[in-house]
Amino acid sequence: KVEDFESHLFLTCRMAKMEDNEIVFEMVSFVLGDTYLISFQEEKGDVFDSVRNRIENKIGKIRHSGIDYLLFALVDVLVDHYFIVLEHFRDTMDYYEENVIHETSDNFVDEIQKLRSELLAARRNINPLKEMIFRIQKLENPLLDKLNTKYWRDVYDHMLNISESIENYRETLNSINDTYMINISNRMNKIMQLLAVVS
Repeated sequence: KVEDFESHLFLTCRMAKMEDNEIVFEMVSFVLGDTYLISFQEEKGDVFDSVRNRIENKIGKIRHSGIDYLLFALVDVLVDHYFIVLEHFRDTMDYYEENVIHETSDNFVDEIQKLRSELLAARRNINPLKEMIFRIQKLENPLLDKLNTKYWRDVYDHMLNISESIENYRETLNSINDTYMINISNRMNKIMQLLAVVS
């Protein structure tokens, strides 16, 4: 969410990280004032190393732009890491699509359910973040330079792409699950036919 106070803006959203091939979501909050930006997070470690590197090595325009541009840069990196999560989903989905026809493991349904839960968790975190970024674009607040609106619009477009990809992956996963269940049913029919012939 984003809350517009007279002297500052308060933003809070979920950061996504990949740790040991698992998706970890963590709450991150920002307080933006006219001369400061404060960030809070729940755990050590984050996704902001690239921003720190740009500041320390004077790369790009962060050091020469306003505080609100720094906020944009941090949110932009946070959004970019959702693309890394999408990559994880895509790789897993590709594996399932390639192997679903020959899959006989009892764990396959459990793996599909786990991925479905991860997709739902990602969607639950992406939608509020998308709304927050949309709202920042529309805010009439002197803390936000109008020249930076185009950058927020670009990040919002990224969020739309991420959201659309999540929905596509959910549909693909349902299709994989249906294919697997049909294969299992066909195998059972063949076994029943064989048993009928033997009997």
